[in-house]
Amino acid sequence: MMPDELRIPPQDVEAEKSVLGSILMDAQFALPSARELLQPESFYSTANAKIFHAMLELHNTGNPIDTITVREELRKTGQLEDTGDSAYLNELIQSVVSSANIEAHCQIVAEKYMLRSLMDANMRVLGQCYDGSADVFELIDTERGELDKLLSFRKQSKSVTDAEQSLQIYLDNVERIDQGQVSSLRTGFNELDNLLGGGFQLGDSVVLAGNTGTGKSSLALQMLLNVSQYVPTAYFSLEMSKPRMVTRTLAQLARLPIHQVRNPHKSFDTKEDAKRYKDAVQDYRERQGKLFLDCTPDLTIGEICLRIEKLVRDHGVKFTVVDHIGKLASDPKQRFQNREREIAHFSWKLTQLAIKHEIVILTISPLNKNAEEFSMSPSLKHMRDSGMLSYDARTVLLLGNPQPNKELAQDQERKAILQIAKQGDGESGVSIELPFHGGRGAYFGDGPVLAETHRVHSEDGREADQCRKNAEPIEEHDKLPF
Repeated sequence: MMPDELRIPPQDVEAEKSVLGSILMDAQFALPSARELLQPESFYSTANAKIFHAMLELHNTGNPIDTITVREELRKTGQLEDTGDSAYLNELIQSVVSSANIEAHCQIVAEKYMLRSLMDANMRVLGQCYDGSADVFELIDTERGELDKLLSFRKQSKSVTDAEQSLQIYLDNVERIDQGQVSSLRTGFNELDNLLGGGFQLGDSVVLAGNTGTGKSSLALQMLLNVSQYVPTAYFSLEMSKPRMVTRTLAQLARLPIHQVRNPHKSFDTKEDAKRYKDAVQDYRERQGKLFLDCTPDLTIGEICLRIEKLVRDHGVKFTVVDHIGKLASDPKQRFQNREREIAHFSWKLTQLAIKHEIVILTISPLNKNAEEFSMSPSLKHMRDSGMLSYDARTVLLLGNPQPNKELAQDQERKAILQIAKQGDGESGVSIELPFHGGRGAYFGDGPVLAETHRVHSEDGREADQCRKNAEPIEEHDKLPF
């Protein structure tokens, strides 16, 4: 194997000469492909880079491109001798028979440039790794940024499509939907899904905002549990421990009060409740590979984006909840004028991540304190920290404070108003009513009716829970899963 200092970097000078020769032969045909995929720095040969730069200058000023005009442009900039004078220009045009393969030759030149750039970037990162002074997540972000830049020529070549190509993309998507492939994520709240055109659309950034105590986390968790029945999901809680998060998840799956699930061996006094708990644990286990929980506090936006990307790459996660954006930690390597600007940056990063990976990211956000007086009908102006949250998001949901149902006990069922304050592809300003089960602190969507809500009211209006009255008591030997 050759020593490193003797290795020649990736390059193909013959392909470079073919690109330049094709442009000299037929600039009108060849130059558009070259301009789309290449820059002067894409060429390994310094002479070839200078010639291509001269060609671009001629094009930008509206002048024709041939051996004579290129030679004159090089002469004016004092670079003619550096590029081999007229003899090399003539050699270039004689090196090609046709310009028909210009795009393939441009791809070769671009890929060699990508390899060289990747080597340079890795050497810089390697040096910083040995030095040990740089933040590891900042290094990873830098490396990822370099990769995105290197891939930009591929994005450019695919970004512009004519009407027929665009229509075919649409028809291919329709066919995938007809075949049952997932294109939208149903939340399990049927009225909401209908208003959203079938649920959240892949690539959407969604914000769920509400006052403290409105049940934002419970609503987001129930949506995630509903979605996790058919696609992988992830919940990032920045303010809750893992045991507490699992307890809440099991309580919502079992549709039982959280305090009972917290101590299941002593809390259940009916076989029905114990069975619900057992079924919930089994249901939870069966969501292996479909439900991921991360309860790491003080994550920065860079760290959480890396974790989401890893889940997307390794497990195909399609729906992610970030609870909540105000708890994201500041990155010591980045400086913002104020917290509002920083939250705007968080919002933009999460929105771009959703679009890039075609996933749904639901971000929970509190409202301003002065929104309390508009508890049942908050508006976008009440969103905390930054108007960029509502600006970046494709969909904004505002949750009003649950109000008691006068027919039921204060701590049992209440009504909350969920407003679609913004919707990119549908009607905004519409609201739906959601039942909030106070005893369980949760929303349950349109699943099976709770046994707890099958109630019989006595003549004097007081509540009698017929279900519990008729339920069998739990026996000591009825074993629980853990």
